[in-house]
Amino acid sequence: MKNDFTLTPHVGAKGFGVLLNLFFPSLLKRRSLSTLMTALTLISLYGCAKKDDPAPDPKKEEPDPGTNPGTNNLVDYDPTFPLYEGKANFSAMLPDGKVVIWGSSEKTAEQVFRVTKDGQHDADFDTGKDKSWFIRKANDIAVQKDGKVILAGEFLVNGKTCSIIRLTSSGVLDNSFTPYDVTKLTSYTITISNLLVLADGKIVFSQSMFNSSLSLRYNGIFGLNANGTVAFSVEGAWIRRVNDDTHIIGSNEINDIIQLSNGKLMVCGGVKFFNKRRYVARINSDGSLDESFDFKESINGGVGDPLCLAEQNGKILVGGSFNALVSESQRDTQYPFLNLMRLNADGSIDQTLGVNTITNHPIGIIVRDDNSFVTLSNAFSNGDNTHISLYNSNGVPKASYNIADSKSALKNLFRQSNDKLLVTGNILNSSHSYAIARLNVK
Repeated sequence: MKNDFTLTPHVGAKGFGVLLNLFFPSLLKRRSLSTLMTALTLISLYGCAKKDDPAPDPKKEEPDPGTNPGTNNLVDYDPTFPLYEGKANFSAMLPDGKVVIWGSSEKTAEQVFRVTKDGQHDADFDTGKDKSWFIRKANDIAVQKDGKVILAGEFLVNGKTCSIIRLTSSGVLDNSFTPYDVTKLTSYTITISNLLVLADGKIVFSQSMFNSSLSLRYNGIFGLNANGTVAFSVEGAWIRRVNDDTHIIGSNEINDIIQLSNGKLMVCGGVKFFNKRRYVARINSDGSLDESFDFKESINGGVGDPLCLAEQNGKILVGGSFNALVSESQRDTQYPFLNLMRLNADGSIDQTLGVNTITNHPIGIIVRDDNSFVTLSNAFSNGDNTHISLYNSNGVPKASYNIADSKSALKNLFRQSNDKLLVTGNILNSSHSYAIARLNVK
């Protein structure tokens, strides 16, 4: 079942008064039963508006993105969460529901800002107060439990260039953190992404380095201690010389890193891990490969790389643009997937996952309390503008919805609670761009 969001204008106190003026004079003149019934019917239809609702502003451009609260949609914009004008390139959510955004906003001139759990600009976080650093390039963002913010990119800090810095919970540079610097490798184009703060405070990220003149590419996974010093690097998770198959080879970067409930890391991307694991691998907390997880599949025809991961009751949901997966050792027939697969604890494909009918590949997955899950997607080249899809616990699709214009660039899906999810990105509707919105999920 696929449902497009619909928009219904609200009737405020002024509209309610107009209805009374229209119908009650007739009642006084004729006092007919039919007129009375007509008036009562119309009043009951429009009487859901609160008396203190503001009158509609005729100058305000309508409609804003959102649906009609109170409909039977399983997903709907939360009318209590204000639509936040701006754009989110990178974002991360704190345990208290606040969201730190790296992008732009009409409410502040700063590139990095914070939004309260109820959608208001948080003035207690202000990066403009500290002039000792500035941003040259943005790559990713993560947050610690104590509210501190990790930024990855290219920065000038006290006249020195570095790649990862930390801000305090108020937005100023945290000088207790040793900035991570890879810019000394000037012959390489370097990209740091997939920032993740682990439960023990360590910081994990992927690092891609490429030298086009030497045809050298290195992809690695690194862990930093809480103070910024290097804790570990994942030995073997590197891409070496492109024409050398004796080491790790691949053309794409690592796409996603998550921490599992047992503390281990799950990693996906268009790379081989340790020359035998492709696309998905499990990493122990010390950075070594978990040999008990053996993903033996390869993507048929190179149609796409895994893009996102989520843990579902011990199993792993992997979202990507899959046309088919082919087992190199167990079968020579294709097992079809469109954009979603589920892996067992040993890395084998869980073929009890429901038949996938949604054509857009997910960029984010949220698992709910009952193990049902929600995926976030962007518009697809075939014209499918599905953004939000709901699945039951076995992966059978329940419903899908469009929540914005097809040219929107959605980035992240966060869980504030079991029935409230946050979407960030460039959420377009008409001439408006919104950085963040909240969804109610039934």
